[in-house]
Amino acid sequence: MKPVHALVLTLALTSAPLPALASGALAVGETGNIARDGVSVGVSEDRATRAEAREEALQICRTAEGVSQAARNKCTIVQDFQHGCVSVYADKQPRTPGFGWGYASTPLRAKWDALYACREAAGSGGTCELIGTSCD
Repeated sequence: MKPVHALVLTLALTSAPLPALASGALAVGETGNIARDGVSVGVSEDRATRAEAREEALQICRTAEGVSQAARNKCTIVQDFQHGCVSVYADKQPRTPGFGWGYASTPLRAKWDALYACREAAGSGGTCELIGTSCD
């Protein structure tokens, strides 16, 4: 009888519906001259589908305030994510080129990658600050 119970339990577990995977996306818009035009960013998380996540991230990026229209027009998806994190750092001083983003399986690693990218772009005089981190 024990083998029958084990078999029934196994079948019940394997036939149960799997939870839906959440999707996220990061969109970035930049012209190549961040010091002049700024950079636009859009992040979506916890969406039912990859397409929904991408659409929302692009919409946020294309309507961001405080950024040039030229930067908003360049918005494109740079990272899709599930079970991961994206992080964004920027130098908030006016007319500076510092900007970076990172993607990793943990928030700490995503922050580290984004900070490194920002510091590389900003140069020795830049001051990179965390803009945000999002995990899905």
